[in-house]
Amino acid sequence: MNQRSLMHQDIDMIISNLDIQQYDLQIELKDHLLCMIEDKMDDDPELHYADAILMSRYEIKALIRDIMNTINEDRRQDVFDLIRESVTGHNFLIAISIAVIAFVIYNGMGFLHAPHYPFGAMFAVMTYLSLRWRIRRLRPDMSYSNKALIRASSIPIILGTATLFGFAYTAEFIHDILSSWGMRSLYILPMGIVSLGWGFFIKILIDTRSKVPFLLDQQSRVDQALKRIGYRVSE
Repeated sequence: MNQRSLMHQDIDMIISNLDIQQYDLQIELKDHLLCMIEDKMDDDPELHYADAILMSRYEIKALIRDIMNTINEDRRQDVFDLIRESVTGHNFLIAISIAVIAFVIYNGMGFLHAPHYPFGAMFAVMTYLSLRWRIRRLRPDMSYSNKALIRASSIPIILGTATLFGFAYTAEFIHDILSSWGMRSLYILPMGIVSLGWGFFIKILIDTRSKVPFLLDQQSRVDQALKRIGYRVSE
């Protein structure tokens, strides 16, 4: 057995002793450890791989922490991309269509009687519970990446709700100014503002509920495929 095969075996043994349960974290750690050890051996051609591993022993915990932080950042970026895509391109037109429906509703009930905040909070809670129910039914592989995505999946709901409340507060402020100036003919302006907030809010909630389970399922399929082709660290 050549030195490289022995090095892989020893690294597999180290990872198995660390009791890391998540499959994707094992793969990332092995890849990073191999790169770290090979870099040390490249710097010193006479260095044996076992000595390179020994020299790296104090860096392993920091390496695990860096990998976990990187995965968390990647999953947070996924949900921020989801938010951005929900209100740009053709999705912007969908959000505007929802805003038009909200405007018609506001025009019928009157701006002052519209329960922006209670309804917004209710929609946010319903979306959160519905998303958790869909994830539970999906039963995705609980890789570290998927766990990080599940944790980050609340971000679009929170930011979407904050967006709605921000639009509603701005609309109420403008409405009060127009009311004090006796400019009732311009009440259409605050109604348009809060309606636009509802359009963005509802579109973000819809995409969160549909796309997060899709991302979880896709990651699970990738992990399962890697396991089937034998790309794993030794037990």
